[in-house]
Amino acid sequence: GPPDVAPNLDALAARGARIEWALSSATWTLPSTVSLMTGLAPERHGVMLAQQALPGEGGPRLLAEVFRDAGFETAAFVQMIFASDRHGLERGFATHHSYGPGDGAHRTDLQADLLTVIGRAYGRLGASDRARVLLEEALTRARKAYGADDARVAETLNDLGVALAREDV
Repeated sequence: GPPDVAPNLDALAARGARIEWALSSATWTLPSTVSLMTGLAPERHGVMLAQQALPGEGGPRLLAEVFRDAGFETAAFVQMIFASDRHGLERGFATHHSYGPGDGAHRTDLQADLLTVIGRAYGRLGASDRARVLLEEALTRARKAYGADDARVAETLNDLGVALAREDV
């Protein structure tokens, strides 16, 4: 893409590994997503049709449950039906919101929810180098997507700046 669109994400990618060849567990989204969240092949988790969902209690353990049980705070903001609670993929998330294309207010709701979780994450993680890159990138993207004049974006950016300045002292 064009240079300088996402400098923090570019910096993160520069420290990562490039995957030039990958396989998917299925040919379409739902079983592949369930496989990513369970670590199981579609034949093992059993969700292969759009009408199917993971069972609640007693079903395969989800990645979000593993992170939650290890003490992480988890959040999911989903705009795709095949990663939503309709298919049992909300388990383990402290915050889980699904936003559908027919919901006229979903952009405003998503913005408010996302900024709230970013603020909470920053408060919990502090301004560590690892957290700083990801949170700054999320806020930069929020500013571009929703406008720097949005009061919630401005307030969150201000809080982030104050916390960063405090750590730099």
